[in-house]
Amino acid sequence: ECSFLKFVLLISVMKKIAIIVRRLNVKGGLQRLALELAICLKKAGYDVTLYTFVLNRKECYEDLLSHFQVVSLDHVPSSSILIPSYLWNLHSENKCAKKMAFLIDLETELLNPHGEASYKVAYYFKKLRKKIPSVWMMNDMITKMVSFERAQAVDSSLRLSFWKKLLYWIFDQYEIFTFVRAQDEIVVHDNREKEWVRRFFKKEANILPGGLAISEFPYHEKEPIIKGNIRILSTGIFFAHRRFEDILESLRILREKQYAPILTIIGDENADKRYAQKIHTLIARLDLEKSVRLLGKVSSEDLLKEYKNNDIFVFASHMQSWGLAVSEAQASGLPVIVSKTAGASEVLTDHKNALIVEPKQPEKIAEAIQELVEDVKLYMRLSHAGREFVEKNFSL
Repeated sequence: ECSFLKFVLLISVMKKIAIIVRRLNVKGGLQRLALELAICLKKAGYDVTLYTFVLNRKECYEDLLSHFQVVSLDHVPSSSILIPSYLWNLHSENKCAKKMAFLIDLETELLNPHGEASYKVAYYFKKLRKKIPSVWMMNDMITKMVSFERAQAVDSSLRLSFWKKLLYWIFDQYEIFTFVRAQDEIVVHDNREKEWVRRFFKKEANILPGGLAISEFPYHEKEPIIKGNIRILSTGIFFAHRRFEDILESLRILREKQYAPILTIIGDENADKRYAQKIHTLIARLDLEKSVRLLGKVSSEDLLKEYKNNDIFVFASHMQSWGLAVSEAQASGLPVIVSKTAGASEVLTDHKNALIVEPKQPEKIAEAIQELVEDVKLYMRLSHAGREFVEKNFSL
């Protein structure tokens, strides 16, 4: 904490900051947090430049990007059919990181990489300027072994051979001793990530929950839910750890109890097409075609409309580091149901400002939804308390 305070004081006398994000061609919590932080720093008088491997303003947060000069690579290597994907990714990421490092203004006084690959850019730039500090917003653990542990937590049938485990260990050691050790500070969102940093990197991380530009998410006073018209919202780029299937199964349980839920899911399905197909198949198998809306990617305006028009927000993600969407929903007045293994649950209190449920248990989600429908006082209290909690704790 004292070390981190030194960096806060150091930033106070610096003016030129490089914020590095691997890709700005998608709408995700990492991208929004990095861009909102950049805007906050710019308003405070800092000279902020964004650096990214891939840029697509229309596919990312175009309105937020409009505030900045963005430097991107002209070319990112495509995949190779001759080299295994993990080896090729290692090669191409390092190549892109080194190229990006040479594009950063040499007058830059502080590096702020966000997420995967970006910390490699910081490593290569620090070779050009030895004493420049780098504060890495880790967001998610980057080691292969932890990635496998998370995947296995979602799908217990997954197994790892001895040889692949050895390869992962070699890969991780290379990443840690080459790139991670070069970071002056590491910032994570929750205690699980902090423990992983201690375990794998032998470093101490600083916990900083995701901030939110609260004024962009207006509060809407809610009305008690009508049993025959329960409008449920969930958001997130399609990955297996999102556990949308648990929410779908909860809809089946609710229909058996004579409830009429309608679920809206917002999120890019192209990130994991196999998982997206699994969700489509499950919707058909459960006969939920008329009860589920898959909106894909939406504009910021349409996202705000969905926060306004729905009754309950469900975040079923398992082993996710944070979950900025939870705070967005709370700011908008939606009572939230959050998985116990999502990072956001660490700072929330069950039945005080959220309902926290066990992961991978659709029946618990169904029970929580039913409780919010039947207990009007609880529903209204969580709506008000959620907004108040975000206002007090998550300003940028």
